[in-house]
Amino acid sequence: MTNLLAVMVAITRARFTGDSNPATNIDAGLAGDQFYLATGGDTKNERTRLRGTIVLPAKVAIKEEREPTPPLKSLDQDSSTDQ
Repeated sequence: MTNLLAVMVAITRARFTGDSNPATNIDAGLAGDQFYLATGGDTKNERTRLRGTIVLPAKVAIKEEREPTPPLKSLDQDSSTDQ
């Protein structure tokens, strides 16, 4: 993310929010050094309660000049189908 001066700024906290939809198949948390949001299907709210805050550990947040982390694959995606 960038600030108003176009300087890259690490996001170290995220709030897991939602609307009035009564769905319970939602979850959010950390996967390694990334935040994730999962919805739908067999997803269960097992990590962060709705309206809870997720905090990136300080040792991860202060990494300097690292390569970008590739996006996470779907938990339902079979890795044997990668090409």
